[in-house]
Order: sequence, then structure tokens, then C-alpha cells
Amino acid sequence: MQTLTMPWRKALADNANTSAFTAKAATLTEPTGDGIVALGSSPGPGGLVWERVILLPYGLGDDDNVFSLRIIGWRRLGSGPSPGTLWIPTTLVEMVCTLSTSVGVATAPILNTERFADTLALVALMEPTTAADVTRAGITELFSPANNTPAHAVVNTRGCEKLEFLFDQTTGTPTGNCLIAFF
Repeated sequence: MQTLTMPWRKALADNANTSAFTAKAATLTEPTGDGIVALGSSPGPGGLVWERVILLPYGLGDDDNVFSLRIIGWRRLGSGPSPGTLWIPTTLVEMVCTLSTSVGVATAPILNTERFADTLALVALMEPTTAADVTRAGITELFSPANNTPAHAVVNTRGCEKLEFLFDQTTGTPTGNCLIAFF
């Protein structure tokens, strides 16, 4: 069995310097802009999309600074021009990212002043549970070494057409971003 690979890319062109999550609501306007990534190649409704996204969070801040990362999935209801289409957001995951001593390289896309997160933790109730049980349904896999080496997560895209990456500073004032690749 083989898996299609792709290189990393940044979720945002520039790191986010936000101190709160923006509330998302259904909209007639198609979500676009920095931090919103289309998962398929077809501009119309339906079609194939990437099943999973791998994330490598990083930011500009001090060791042990913390930010939260929320991923919103967007899917449309209806088709055609407005008002024939309603875009509906769903939260796929929210995680807390703790920066480490692991840094990029001077003059590289990740600079030697930017730190990779080495610890990731899911925010309570931001992953589905099964029925009345408290067992997690497992749409997110965390690889959180907590030893100053980069942590990563794998998130199921749940068939959404677009993903939106949002960041919130929680400890210190780090900027936040992540590298992403789909498979």
C-alpha cells in the first residue's frame, strides 16, 4: 500500500497574533483568505477531498509559551451562486500547543527565532465521544514528545471542503502558526 505525499506548507502566510478565537457562523459568502485551505481541486460541490491533515505547530515566543489552535471545517449546503449556497462551519478540533527549545534555521522558512511545539493536548469536549460513553471517537492523533523535539497531530478532515486555522495566545504572547500537509 502506498500513500501520496506532499511537502509541508504554512497554514498562514504570517504567524497569527490573536488573543481570542473569532466566533464562526453560517454564511452565504464562501470562506476565503489567509488560513483557509481548500481540500479538493474541484471548485464545485461534491468531489474528492483529502482525508487527513498532519500539523506541526510552531510560533514566535519563549520556551513554554502556549497558544491554542482551533481547526474549523467548512462545508456547503446547496449549490450555485448566492443565495443558493450556505457555508456551514463545524469545529473539528482544538488543541493547546506548548512551545519548546527546538527552533528553525536562520534565513529558512521557519526561523531560528521561531519555536516548534513539543507538547500538544486536546481541549476538553473538542473531540467527539461515542454515545453516552466517554470514550473518544479518535478523529485526532497526537504525537506529543514533551522533550524539546517537534510534536505533531493528525486530524481527520471529516469530508469538509475547506479548513480554517485559528490561533489564540494563552500563556505569554506567542504568535502561532503550523505547517500542514494532506494525505
